[in-house]
Amino acid sequence: MKNILVLVACLYSFSSLASMSHKSGIGAEPSEAKKVLSHACFSEALASGCHSPREDRHNFRICVRDKMDSFSTECQNFISQLYGRRK
Repeated sequence: MKNILVLVACLYSFSSLASMSHKSGIGAEPSEAKKVLSHACFSEALASGCHSPREDRHNFRICVRDKMDSFSTECQNFISQLYGRRK
């Protein structure tokens, strides 16, 4: 009985690991122009005094919404799609 329990546990753990394998995303990869635009917009946000979103996402969103008027038109559209408009 003990051997059967160990065998079932091993089989279950292997099936669990198999279901955890990485699957590529459903959506398509962004175009090169979209990548360049996002990099430029985040650079504009950092240059305007907003801290990196890696440090504090909540404060980054607030800062970006507050300083959105100083960004280029393309970046205003891009940022508003990501984080919404200022309330």
